[in-house]
Amino acid sequence: MFDAITEGIKKWLIGRFASAIKHTTRAEDRVLALQWLSESRAVVASDLRPIEKFKKLNALINSRAAIVAIAKSVSEAVSNYR
Repeated sequence: MFDAITEGIKKWLIGRFASAIKHTTRAEDRVLALQWLSESRAVVASDLRPIEKFKKLNALINSRAAIVAIAKSVSEAVSNYR
């Protein structure tokens, strides 16, 4: 029962990531997102303890890069809308 729920959540989450990456307008941002996703997946699949996984995943997050990517994407979308 729980396996089916877990699998459904995984598929939904993967779909959300894929959709977000696909709808990112800048190729450079898509590459960065895919790199982050790949590195995160490796951490999650590792044999580390959960707290160590959390620390490594947190270290992978680059707030400044994320904000810049989002701002550029929004700016480009606004420009395209005009």
